Amino acid sequence: MLAMEEVDEEELEEALTTISEATHLTLKNLHRTADLVQRFKRSSIDQTYEQVRSFQVIEVAQDVLSTLCNRLTQRGIEVTLDCPEELSVISMPGLLEQILINLIQNSLQHGFDEDCKGGEIRLFCGMVEESFFMEYQDNGKGMSNEVRLRLFEPFFTTLRGKGGSGLGMYICYNLIHRNHGTLYCESEPGNGVWFRMTLPTVSQEQYEQQLAQL
Repeated sequence: MLAMEEVDEEELEEALTTISEATHLTLKNLHRTADLVQRFKRSSIDQTYEQVRSFQVIEVAQDVLSTLCNRLTQRGIEVTLDCPEELSVISMPGLLEQILINLIQNSLQHGFDEDCKGGEIRLFCGMVEESFFMEYQDNGKGMSNEVRLRLFEPFFTTLRGKGGSGLGMYICYNLIHRNHGTLYCESEPGNGVWFRMTLPTVSQEQYEQQLAQL
């Protein structure tokens, strides 16, 4: 059109608008791709559960939520993340990532029915003395006291024959306790679940000493 000797002003404006919109969409997709690559790089670094390094807690949480975004969106589950952007700790980001993945998968499998089209998960992160803590809550169907007391037992599942392995929460519990942390759960039928995890952190001085020994 632009090669024509005479160009209609209205058609030109429409063409320029289309080009502008296409450019905006392309830039948006490039930024999204760059963000996904960055998240993938961080996740790759943290493949080893117990690799200690300094990290921003909110970045690890956002990486997990990004990975599970499609499943959460399909089920209509809204996630609220309450974590200070400046919260930086020296600990095991891979362990935190694995715990969070298992907690969300537990909610998807047990807390919300398959035909559920709505629900809420809340995450709250912070520090208490020298330990990092995370509180996790969903408003799903909850569990009985009998189930809660067996939650961290290996191979215990209420979905036997429906894909439940009974190992997710057992793995979480053992990973945390092996690293001198705690994992606690409260729940009752109809009132969702509440988990609180604590994990000791490494001081900057200890971390620098460890790096010097490598």
